[in-house]
Amino acid sequence: MKLAVMSSLLDAKLLDLGTPEQLATHVLGRPIDMEKEGYDLIPEALDYLARYPLNDDLLDSVERMEFDGGKEASRFARNPAAGTIVEKLKQRGVQVD
Repeated sequence: MKLAVMSSLLDAKLLDLGTPEQLATHVLGRPIDMEKEGYDLIPEALDYLARYPLNDDLLDSVERMEFDGGKEASRFARNPAAGTIVEKLKQRGVQVD
């Protein structure tokens, strides 16, 4: 769920995490070349994103979210703890598809 919210913020250019390579370099504390090291999930990057603070101002700026069953973020929608974020966004008038 949080990744879907972050995707919406990234699409709206309200959140800037840099490029995937920049984020991986930051999280791992070393330069990374995605072409050489591959594009597999980096557990440290996922942990970083899970801990990334989303304040009320950012949540208030979400106008629409879409869940695509083919995307990784969709699995978070089935997490019972994710309902809190969904309900909070719906209360603010966000259309959640």
